[in-house]
Amino acid sequence: MDTEMNSRKVAWMIVHASKTVPLPNGDSTLAYKKLREKYAPVTAPSYIRLQRQFRNTEFKRGTDPDIFIVQLETIRIMMNGYHKYHNDSAVERRRWHYTE
Repeated sequence: MDTEMNSRKVAWMIVHASKTVPLPNGDSTLAYKKLREKYAPVTAPSYIRLQRQFRNTEFKRGTDPDIFIVQLETIRIMMNGYHKYHNDSAVERRRWHYTE
């Protein structure tokens, strides 16, 4: 049994089942919501991993500051998905690392 192929089929069926009467070609928002419910990690260790990644992200000389900020914002948005474990204090206490 090919588990990777079965996973693809499950994901495809979730997307395929996102068709609604007003949107017969499919509702992308509904498909995203269902895929996120199915596959998004929502455990405490996953949240801790994101916190560690957020804290350890460093700005290096010569890099574009916008890229650094987008990286932090992306991690923060992912952390916000963990309502059960989320605490803004980790984000507020963020130490700005600058390395040469």
